[in-house]
Amino acid sequence: MFSYTTVQRKKNKKKRRNEVDRPSLAFQLDDGRRKIVASDWFKRSVELIIGDDDSSIHPDEALCLGLGSPSSSAVARTQLAFLVELCAQMDISPESVSLYDPVFSEEDKQLLRDHLKFKVLNGEMEPNARASKVFFTLR
Repeated sequence: MFSYTTVQRKKNKKKRRNEVDRPSLAFQLDDGRRKIVASDWFKRSVELIIGDDDSSIHPDEALCLGLGSPSSSAVARTQLAFLVELCAQMDISPESVSLYDPVFSEEDKQLLRDHLKFKVLNGEMEPNARASKVFFTLR
């Protein structure tokens, strides 16, 4: 007599490529910020952008367009670290920093809103004629 036997497949103990443990996005960003601040390149950039005299600009707000996805791109994380630190040097409060990129994932938006306290725009921007604004268009 013939009978069927159900065979269960053994689970692969190796993690798949997309299941590899990685540090949290906030940790990766904070690590990038530490590296940026420690670099001579950042110090020279701040001097060039901000200056060291009273003639330098003092914007109230920052708008960043086209950052890329920090959760999927090391370049985007590095650019975000630069933006965070430059805004800090310019005394722009986190609530006054707005970002937009159609590629932002939910993880990206959570990092930007919850960890950094930035505004994530939906593609529509209301101009504030009273505020001086610095624009970051990266890449």
